[in-house]
Amino acid sequence: PPGPVRVVNVGANKGYAVQSALRRWVMPHLSGARWRRAIQSVAAQVNSGELAYFSAGACDDGTYTTKVGSANRDDVHVHALELVPSTRRALEAVTLATGVAQYVTVHPFAASNASGFVLVDNTTSPGGERNHIDRCKLVGPRCAQPIQQRVITVDELLASLKLSQLSYLAVDTEEFDALVLEGAAASLAARAIRVVEFEYHGINYWRQGRAGADVRTLEKTVQWLDALGYDCFYQSKPAAILNKVLKLVTAAYGIPMEKALAFCHSNISLVPISGGCWRSYYEFHTWSNVACFLRGEWERTVVENYVVRDP
Repeated sequence: PPGPVRVVNVGANKGYAVQSALRRWVMPHLSGARWRRAIQSVAAQVNSGELAYFSAGACDDGTYTTKVGSANRDDVHVHALELVPSTRRALEAVTLATGVAQYVTVHPFAASNASGFVLVDNTTSPGGERNHIDRCKLVGPRCAQPIQQRVITVDELLASLKLSQLSYLAVDTEEFDALVLEGAAASLAARAIRVVEFEYHGINYWRQGRAGADVRTLEKTVQWLDALGYDCFYQSKPAAILNKVLKLVTAAYGIPMEKALAFCHSNISLVPISGGCWRSYYEFHTWSNVACFLRGEWERTVVENYVVRDP
């Protein structure tokens, strides 16, 4: 992309979104497998069996060895937000071990749709995938050593960093992604974020049938982003998500499954879900990733090569 590359990763955890950004723009040989080896080394140093066991990440990002791109830019910086102190320390150690610490700032707070403070269990093992800003509130006395941690909005973060343009916002906050997006509303409306990626599923604020005004739906979220100028897509990884979409499409339109699969597997698949491409069955409440690209920008033009169209 033109200009300096600035990335914000909310809910950085073991740092695979950090690794992916740096591999693409700074160090092509920084594979997921290399990052995983560094995590395993840190896990051994801090004697964390949990971090070692889950070192590959929830989506097996640490198993990939493929080189991506050939960029070697020096104008890249990633701001990683991590709520859990032990995980934050582990991530900082991994960036040092892989030689990329100068490109990464690990911030000691979380993000939501409002700023404030939350309690976090300071005894939590590093790298766990189930920690979020309401964890201590939900587990009560099982929150063994609560400490106060800061929560900010993405809009506040960008203002404090004096960033007028963000290349990529990656959100993975275990059930709170919709709130993080709301906390970036001003930046999104100002077209100051070029690419947004977040998780969608069926728990907490995405939960199907959740009572009360705090429920969020993918349909309304995508409509909101569409009105701001973003085209959104389901990503094809994990494959089960794409297959579920394909099964729904084939049932609705009578397209043979084999034909649809052959078409999609000949492309790196992004399933469009904005505007006229939205279908009610896309609200399927299954773990999946959604990527949204600002229309008219370089990134949106590039990804058109990977978009699934009707066979």
